[in-house]
Amino acid sequence: MRSGHDNTVQAPLREQLVVHAKWRSRATRAVHVMRAWLRSVGAGTPQTDARLRRALAAIEGDRLCIAIAGESQRGKTELMNALFFAELRQLLPIAATGSLCPLEICWQPSDGGACLKLLPIEYLGKPDSLAGMKQKPERWVRLPLHPQEPEQISAILAEVHRTKPLQLAQAAGLAGAAATGDQEGTVEIPCWRYAVLSFPHPLLKRGLVLLDLPGRAAMARDPALYTELLAAIDGMVMTIAAERGVEAGDLALWREHLRPAGVQAPVTLVALTRSGALGAVEEAPSGSTLERLRHRTATTLGIDRALVRAVCARAGLAAKIADKPARLRASGIDALESLLAEQVIAKRRQACRSGVEASIGALLRFAMSRLEARTAATEQRMAELEVLDAQSAGLVARSLELVRRDEALYVQGVEQVRGAQRLLRAHAEHARGLLCAAAFEHLAGRASARLAERWTTAGMRQTMRALFDELRGVVARVGTDSARLGREVQDIYAALRAELGLDLDPPAPFSLTHYRHEMELLYAEAVRWIDSEELLLCPRGAAVARFERGLVQRARVLFDHLRDAVDGWLDAALAPPVRAVEARKARAEARLGRYQRVETSREHLHAERASLVRERAQLARQLTLLRNIRNAIDFEPGPQAPARRAPYLVTSDGAPVRRLDRATEA
Repeated sequence: MRSGHDNTVQAPLREQLVVHAKWRSRATRAVHVMRAWLRSVGAGTPQTDARLRRALAAIEGDRLCIAIAGESQRGKTELMNALFFAELRQLLPIAATGSLCPLEICWQPSDGGACLKLLPIEYLGKPDSLAGMKQKPERWVRLPLHPQEPEQISAILAEVHRTKPLQLAQAAGLAGAAATGDQEGTVEIPCWRYAVLSFPHPLLKRGLVLLDLPGRAAMARDPALYTELLAAIDGMVMTIAAERGVEAGDLALWREHLRPAGVQAPVTLVALTRSGALGAVEEAPSGSTLERLRHRTATTLGIDRALVRAVCARAGLAAKIADKPARLRASGIDALESLLAEQVIAKRRQACRSGVEASIGALLRFAMSRLEARTAATEQRMAELEVLDAQSAGLVARSLELVRRDEALYVQGVEQVRGAQRLLRAHAEHARGLLCAAAFEHLAGRASARLAERWTTAGMRQTMRALFDELRGVVARVGTDSARLGREVQDIYAALRAELGLDLDPPAPFSLTHYRHEMELLYAEAVRWIDSEELLLCPRGAAVARFERGLVQRARVLFDHLRDAVDGWLDAALAPPVRAVEARKARAEARLGRYQRVETSREHLHAERASLVRERAQLARQLTLLRNIRNAIDFEPGPQAPARRAPYLVTSDGAPVRRLDRATEA
């Protein structure tokens, strides 16, 4: 199925995926190096190992998901073939009818080779999520594919468009899910709810996942599935037929499903397909038909005009197959692919980097600060030894007096820090009591008991809404408590700075913004479901079960995470003063012992200085290693320019003769 041109594989997207893979490789090595270092210095614990595992999981499980959405007959399949599968000439067959179910295109080696997996439509309306159903292979129909046989692949992929009479689905409880109808009134529904195409394509092997999303009718039929799918994508391309512009169906699909108000949207581009009939796509002049169409489309959809691109997918596919760069640029496919690759992959890498940072960032910063503090103490001690070597015994005695004073300050610091810890814990009991598991289960259990007593839909809605109103109130009260605790911590640090001379920056106040946002999103989702007609039509038992397994369980997980975050903030709030006081004690004790040895013998002083030189070198090596880990995580690679092949001549015996290019000759 290959065209014979290796360079026809999508250069911008492939280069960006290679760049992303380069960052992932460096970050993975950095995490392994950090694990080895922690173990070598005896700092490896189950907690640090868990953090490192989470960081590796964030890197190794990273996938780039791009969705192609649009109404029927908008050129989605042509666009996907041109963007991603040009070297296969045409992986996805172009059907006369629009897709009826979402098609996920990826590479899953665990599937045992290329295949098409289909989830029957009979699973429509089941409470299980798509991720949960993917863990149950017995629910799927698996059809093997032969990558070297295009006709066999086309025949198998045609299965995605198969329908069945509605009468066969009514017996399975799927009445009302009609998708198509003919002139004689025969109503049909799709045979499949979801399809997964696992194919060993180079881009898919690098972690690219594509979603071919059907139109608005299919999304309205299965809103829970598409909500889950759209929440997991990193970027999306919506297709609009250039010759027709934004029609009512396109606008409804955009506003109701792809970019509903109040929902965080991923990177979204709009492709005006089949634009070749309206004029040259490449660098269309201002005022041309295509430029006016781009401006009108961007204005209608409410997005930046730079995100609207005119393309001719068929011409772009032909140009890639024939390896014609000029024609490829003229088709607009090259520009669309570059924009998609740069924006989506950069955003995905930032999200992956944030996951790694959340797992080991604090651990890395703490380790580096400890090494820097030890290095500074070593440097300070070496300077002191040089002074001792030149000064008299009276200077040594005065230094010993300073050590004793440090010891007295340590005792005072221990008492004050312990008192501050007890005070902060006492004031935090109210917030921790609001978030404890027993308090949540009390609210959930009371709501469950009331639901069992309610026999009307209005009563169920009232009980469900009341539960989430209470949960929002709990989060609000925790926010008030956390703000008060933040002010108390600020006061504690100010007192420690004034009384003990501990120059420490207080930690940032506990931020509840993320959890408030998650609670509001969950509350909005709950309200939408509570007020939806789906609840009215759903059997009472199934509605209650879905409410408890879906919304209440997610609220329980959110409260668990919030409780852990509050406990973690409390544990870390006074950790720096504790470490500073302990470090002061250690330095005072070490200084005392060292000065006593200096007083006894100058030779001991020289030996100690040599030891400090070795310790400083060892600390410098360790600090360099940690900085390299930091740089690897923050590394932002750029695409490599292709190496230019120098021209050469051939002698009569066939041996190449290298020739300098003009720049070298000059």
